[in-house]
Amino acid sequence: MKRLLAALLSAVIVCAVVEAILLRRARQTVADLEAKINELRSSHIQVVRDLATARKELQNSDVTLARADDLLKELSAISAGRDSKMESEVHAWLDRVRRLKDLAKRMPERTIPEMRFLEERDWLDAAKANIDTDDEARQALSSLRGTAKGRFAPALRSALRKYEEANGSEPPTAIMQLSPYFDSPIEEAILQRYTVPPPVPGQPGWARKVIVETSRVDDDYDTKMTIQEGGGTGFESTSQLQDAMRQADVDYARANGGKFPSDQMQLVPYLPQAMVEKFTKLMDESRKRGFK
Repeated sequence: MKRLLAALLSAVIVCAVVEAILLRRARQTVADLEAKINELRSSHIQVVRDLATARKELQNSDVTLARADDLLKELSAISAGRDSKMESEVHAWLDRVRRLKDLAKRMPERTIPEMRFLEERDWLDAAKANIDTDDEARQALSSLRGTAKGRFAPALRSALRKYEEANGSEPPTAIMQLSPYFDSPIEEAILQRYTVPPPVPGQPGWARKVIVETSRVDDDYDTKMTIQEGGGTGFESTSQLQDAMRQADVDYARANGGKFPSDQMQLVPYLPQAMVEKFTKLMDESRKRGFK
């Protein structure tokens, strides 16, 4: 009887142990399955999210590409228009250069021999503005003459310096004395357009004008070049009107106790009658630009 009870007890214990083992394994399996399911669920959710993001990005990409395509088309149109406009402007510019050169040939009285020193870019610069009217053409030719004299100036200064070095620092008394001192021969027609003015008593050396241009080509649009004792080059605008205005300033001051006019129109009575109309027109244009 005792053996039977012991056997039964042993069997119960074994069953309990086995059941516990099986239960533990079952729980582990369930846990593993739940973990796997959770992993799959998370994975599925991420896939769904990724898919949604991809779809959104694709839509945005379509929009962006469509917008980019529109912008490219717009840019191409603008570029084509700009190129066309630029090409037209360049053609007009080059046409003005040709017309300006033709004017110089047809109006030799508006040219100077120094213009042989001009470069092609100088003609291009002068032709940037319109030359449709007589005044515009004369201003362009004046610009060219000024540039030409500027290109001649270094050779003139160099010849002056060499002359002074060879003559005890004394300046020349006649312009033709400089002729041998140029590196390249200079035509007499060019040198004859300049003079060596006599020294002014009491004038400081730095202010002395050693060489002065004497020939005026255009009574209204011209410049005068000067070379000073220190080698500096100066350009001043000159015209019959400006000469008359300077003299009118002096005459006004003499008649008004040394006082100068507070309004330029006060000069009118002191101007030559032939200059009054030009002067009035100049003052009107100045007032339109905000000057008095």
